[in-house]
Amino acid sequence: MNELARVAAMTLSIAAVERDTGLSKDTLRVWERRYGFPSPGRDGIGERAYTFDQVEKLRVIKRLMDAGHRPGRIVPLAFAELQLLSLSTVDQTTRKLPVALGSGDLAIYISLLRRHQIAELRTELGRSLSRHGVARFVTEVVGPLGMAVGDNRLAARAMGPVGRLDQLRDPLPPILIRHGDADPLVADLQSQRLMQAWTAADPAATIDYALVPGAGHGGAPFETGPVLADTLTFLRKVLL
Repeated sequence: MNELARVAAMTLSIAAVERDTGLSKDTLRVWERRYGFPSPGRDGIGERAYTFDQVEKLRVIKRLMDAGHRPGRIVPLAFAELQLLSLSTVDQTTRKLPVALGSGDLAIYISLLRRHQIAELRTELGRSLSRHGVARFVTEVVGPLGMAVGDNRLAARAMGPVGRLDQLRDPLPPILIRHGDADPLVADLQSQRLMQAWTAADPAATIDYALVPGAGHGGAPFETGPVLADTLTFLRKVLL
C-alpha cells in the first residue's frame, strides 16, 4: 500500500469529527439518517469511523452554514459543488488577501506548484522576499499561499509530495515540517513517513523537522515566537 492509500485508509471517531468541524454528534447522526451523509464505516469495536474526505466535506458545509446556507440544500451536494459555492459566496466576501500578495502573484505560485516547477517557484518567492522583507513575506505571502492551497483539497492532493517524489525535480527542494504533538487529525507518523520518503529519494535534501509541543491541527501554537523564528531561519537559509 502506498502512502496516499495509507492516508486515505485513516479514519476519525465521531468525537474527533465534532471537535474538528464544530458539528455536534447529534447533528452528524441526524444527517446520516436524513441525507445519507456522512456515511461513516465502523471501527473494530463498532464505533463510527469517518474518512478524511468526509471530514473535509463537513468543514465546507459548516462554513457555508455559518454564512447562512441551509443544511437541507447543501448537505446533499457533491464536494466539488460545495467548493464552488463556497468560492462564489463565503470566501469572496470574508477573505481578502494581504497587500503583499496580490491575486496575480498567487495565481503564479499556484500554477508553478501544480506543474512542480520548484526552481521557478523558489525564484519567484525569492523576489517576493527581497521586495517585502522577511517578516512580511512570512505573514503576508507564505501564510495566504498556504491557506489558498489548503482550501482547495483537489489541488492540495495534486501538489502533495508523498507518492509523487518521482515527479519532483532532482535535487529535491528543502522542506520545513512542523507537526503538533497533540494533532487529533493527522498522526505524527505521517510527517515521519514523509521525511523518510524525502530522504530516501534524495539523501542530500535539506529537511527541518520538529514537533510543536501542545499544538493540534494548526492554530495559535504555530504562530508563537519560537516557531516563527525557526521559520525565518529556514527561509533565510534556503532562499537568501
